[in-house]
Amino acid sequence: MKYEIPIDVIEETLDCPHGISCLTTGKCGDRPLCKIRYDLANDISILETEAHADCPYRRPLGSQQICRCPTRNAIFRKYQV
Repeated sequence: MKYEIPIDVIEETLDCPHGISCLTTGKCGDRPLCKIRYDLANDISILETEAHADCPYRRPLGSQQICRCPTRNAIFRKYQV
């Protein structure tokens, strides 16, 4: 799957260890994209899983995990995946 996201959003995703593979493969490196439960704000989403993953954009928030990846959040807002 190929997602189309504005270049300015992609340019904000400087720390992606997988070269923003989500745009072309629909995956985060070799694993599925983190499932988003809901969009908390434009740049923060609450994830469905509480498990930790090694990602510079993923952080714990209480017992939940949040995603601050600009590209991942833009994919969710535009495509609802």
